[in-house]
Amino acid sequence: GESFNVGTGKGVSVEEFALTLYKIYKKEPKIQKHSTYRLGDVRHLVANVNKISTKLGYRPVVSLSDGLQKYIDWIALRGDVKDYFSQAFEGLKGHQIVRSAN
Repeated sequence: GESFNVGTGKGVSVEEFALTLYKIYKKEPKIQKHSTYRLGDVRHLVANVNKISTKLGYRPVVSLSDGLQKYIDWIALRGDVKDYFSQAFEGLKGHQIVRSAN
């Protein structure tokens, strides 16, 4: 099998991503910005959709805001979010996709 990135294909800063979530949840933003960054810090997010576009004809049609809202709505249908993510995390550990740093 193959893996594909799925997203808008447009870059977004971590700050813009966070502000989008604040807006969806109707919360007042509480963001602290720093002028210095550590090597490896993620400052922008972008899904390169070239492979999925070429191989499967994928074309992004959902905005970041709409996609996040749909994801939040989908998660809400799963019951207790903590239980859902705990079960998902255990599944990832079982397949050794995540593991302890020890």
